[in-house]
Amino acid sequence: MIKRILAIFITLLPFFINAQNVNDSILIKRILSKNYKNNDTAILKRNKDTLIYFIVKKVVNIPKNKTSDSSKIVTKKIKTDSISKISPWKCGFTGKLNFNQILISNWAKGGENALSGIAFADLFANYKHNEFSFENTADLAYGLMFSRDRNFQKNEDKIDITSKLDLTAFRKWHYSFLANVKTQFDKGYKYPDDSTIVSTFLAPGYATVSLGMDYKIKNFFSLFISPASGKFTLVLDQRLADLGSFGVTPAKYDTAHNIIKRGRNFKAEFGVNIISTFKKEIFKNINYSTKVEFHNNYFDVDKSNRWNFDVNWENSVNFMVNSHFSTLLYTHLIYDDDIRIPDYEYIDGKKVKVGNGGPKLQFKETFGIGITYKI
Repeated sequence: MIKRILAIFITLLPFFINAQNVNDSILIKRILSKNYKNNDTAILKRNKDTLIYFIVKKVVNIPKNKTSDSSKIVTKKIKTDSISKISPWKCGFTGKLNFNQILISNWAKGGENALSGIAFADLFANYKHNEFSFENTADLAYGLMFSRDRNFQKNEDKIDITSKLDLTAFRKWHYSFLANVKTQFDKGYKYPDDSTIVSTFLAPGYATVSLGMDYKIKNFFSLFISPASGKFTLVLDQRLADLGSFGVTPAKYDTAHNIIKRGRNFKAEFGVNIISTFKKEIFKNINYSTKVEFHNNYFDVDKSNRWNFDVNWENSVNFMVNSHFSTLLYTHLIYDDDIRIPDYEYIDGKKVKVGNGGPKLQFKETFGIGITYKI
């Protein structure tokens, strides 16, 4: 699992870094071509506001009778405009490591000690030139919780990669093409049962391809509307596919309960896709971001479900203590008519499955203090 996390991160990171490096070399050439000769060199430096400047080393010839050296190096500094005005690429990385602890000693009302940690990684590489823009984001998260009775168990796991092509149509509207992939790094269990796998890498995996219009307000709000969107569900774990997990067609059995036809690993849907995002500093040192997605299926086998929308809604409020320490509140709400949630009851203090259940509202919330690092 750790190898898989590192492999995905290492695969993505060079793309973002390379885009920025290409940027820098282009900027250096542009500045030197306008201000200096070919034998000049330059070193690029940045600050957190993305303003840049070059330290230019210029070779100046000196008559031989004045010094033993035929030349000397003169160092000069020149400032440029904002990188967003000069370069079409803008790239960045934010890493967060959040912690939460519960410590109990001789507590009459009961309870257990627990320690949890979640790592977040947000990467972006955005290109903009005239009326055309190309936006790429990768939101990754993985977390573990440890307690004496249950040892380690997963409490967060997310891979969410999006690419979007935009071409200005009129005013704040853009013609847009969007592709998105969602899955998780590791195996998931329905705790306290830690022997039966309920999810793993690409089981499920969701791929969405959409063509539509995107309404933007500066760089903090986007409303994407697509009446023609394909959503593809992958369940590459055959045992889960045979069970019909995540809405795929389950296996067929004979009267002796032997499989006569394996469950499908793939499900295709076609319908409306609506995505709204908002990200802004709402108060000093308090950043709020939200992303809500709606998707339906025009051709659902059950006609009554064709206008039932799947919902995926994420919210985060980041309270910045300083540039490196912050407190994060994160919530995630999901409703998918194709996912059946079993019914559970606590019997003699143990969580026991009592029914197959059906579609239910899924909700998760995390809160903790942590370390933040930005590039």
